Amino acid sequence: MEIIWVLVLVCILIIYEVKLYTKYCFRNLDFKLELSKSEVFENESVILKEIISNKKFLPALWLEIQFLVSRNLKFDNMKVASLDNEFYKKDSFSILPYQKVVRSLNVKALKRGYYSLNNFTLTISDIFILYKYLLHTDDEKFLYVYPKLLLGINFDLKFHSIIGELETKKHLLYDPFMLKGIRDYTPYDSMKTVNWSASVRTGTLKVNEFNSSSSMEIIILLDTTKYISWESETEIEESIRIAASMAAKCAYKNIPVSLYSNGINDLSQKPISISYKNGKAGLDLIYKNLACINLENQKLSFSNMLKDFKVEENTNSLCIVISHHYSEAFINELMTLKKFNVDVDLILVKESPVTNPLSSKIKTYVWEVTNSDEYNR
Repeated sequence: MEIIWVLVLVCILIIYEVKLYTKYCFRNLDFKLELSKSEVFENESVILKEIISNKKFLPALWLEIQFLVSRNLKFDNMKVASLDNEFYKKDSFSILPYQKVVRSLNVKALKRGYYSLNNFTLTISDIFILYKYLLHTDDEKFLYVYPKLLLGINFDLKFHSIIGELETKKHLLYDPFMLKGIRDYTPYDSMKTVNWSASVRTGTLKVNEFNSSSSMEIIILLDTTKYISWESETEIEESIRIAASMAAKCAYKNIPVSLYSNGINDLSQKPISISYKNGKAGLDLIYKNLACINLENQKLSFSNMLKDFKVEENTNSLCIVISHHYSEAFINELMTLKKFNVDVDLILVKESPVTNPLSSKIKTYVWEVTNSDEYNR
């Protein structure tokens, strides 16, 4: 008889417990994700925090959180449920009444891109694991993965080789109406620049120093065209890294830089067009646009982009074309840029050495793709 009463009480307890969880399991249960950074570079890591607060008397002895994320974001010791290029990240928790749990996950960004963590689902079971309750949330977290910067010696040498003539040209042009300061006379100074008032006042010969009459500007034209449908994306991805690295170098040297590409920004659904920018804000804008290029969404060929491309004539600008393609017809297309009275250089990106002779019409720098750690940021 006692056993029967025990069974009856257990059944009543179970029924009451199920009703409680059905009504209150998600009440005062807060869940959120926090990223330590919203922008990282390729091969860098970011910390993802899962924060759960249970502000009620009911425990959540078994709680599972899952969300959809790209395979290009690698979690330490992750469990993957396959779903094409994305997978569901699943984590289980056990939370007592009025408890807060914070779990930190290390996430490594394997590839450039713009990523979303979404489709969050919380699953809770009652104490006896008889029922499971699901809750979907519309929350999303976004992460920009910028192209890796190529900061090795090889890149530095090529960069200085490319802009060297432009910097020299800048120093040869001075504006007599833009006084920069006064300095001591040297044997190389013209007597026309002598400041006689300052010389009399100090007792030593002084000369005026002027700012350049023409500001140096860099125009980057990035080609992301797949000239053969089945060709590897390796050279294009390296081209994108070079564009980012060029922009970073220009920002470091306070050189205004603009970026134009036939690559489509996946957010705006438009080709990239960034006019002269300087400083960190301009550089971040370039990084973000390069991160959002979707190579599977090619709507504009580089040739058609060049036909519509226009730039204000500037005798101290350099147009740097970055492409993995090379042909006589392509070189002739680049020659049309010279009508804007700008210098034009080509960076040719290849996985293997170039054996064919290069045209003398456009100065060409060959960049061989490498996996060397020398270029890690």
